[in-house]
Amino acid sequence: MIYTIGQKVRNAREAKGMTTKDMARKMRCKDVSFIEALESGKLDPTTEYLHDVAQALGTTVDRLLPREWLSPSPSLHMTMNGYQQAAARSINPALTKEEMLRHGLHGLSGEVGEIHSLFQKVYQGHTLDPAHLKKETGDALWMISEICTAMGWTLEDVAQTNIDKLLARFPNGFEVDKSLHRKEGDV
Repeated sequence: MIYTIGQKVRNAREAKGMTTKDMARKMRCKDVSFIEALESGKLDPTTEYLHDVAQALGTTVDRLLPREWLSPSPSLHMTMNGYQQAAARSINPALTKEEMLRHGLHGLSGEVGEIHSLFQKVYQGHTLDPAHLKKETGDALWMISEICTAMGWTLEDVAQTNIDKLLARFPNGFEVDKSLHRKEGDV
C-alpha cells in the first residue's frame, strides 16, 4: 500500500498516542486546522512545515515521505519541490532553522570548491569527469535546498522569483548592454 504524507503523519501521530491538539501544542500552532488539512490531504506541506511536523512527532522527514520520493525511478518526473521534500529527509533534525541556514551556506561554499577543484585538475592533465561533476552539482543543489528549507521557501518559488527577475531584466533574451546598465534596484 502506498501512503500519502498525510496518512503517514496521522499514523505516526496515532502511534505516539497523540491527538491533533497534542500535536498542535508541540508545534506551537494556534489550532489544529493545519494538521487536520495535512492529514486529510488538503494541504501540500512546505518542507519547513514538514520538518516541524517530523520534530513534533519525534521522527525524521524521510519517514513521512512517500516511498517513491525516496528512490525515484527514471520514469518519474521530479519537481523541484518534490526534490526539496525528498532532500529534507537528510537534514539533521537537531539543527535549528538558523543552524540549517548556516550549514547550507557553508556547505554550498564547500561544494562550489569541490566543483572548482574538478576543473582545476584539468590543468594538471586530468580529464573532467562528467559523472563526478554531476554528483557535486547535486550536492550544491542539496545545500541550496537546505537554505530554502531553513528560510521557509520552496525551490519552485525561488526559481520563479529568479525567472521573473531575469524576464524583467532581459525581456528579449540576454543583451550585453542591459547586463552592464541595470535599472536601479535590479540585484
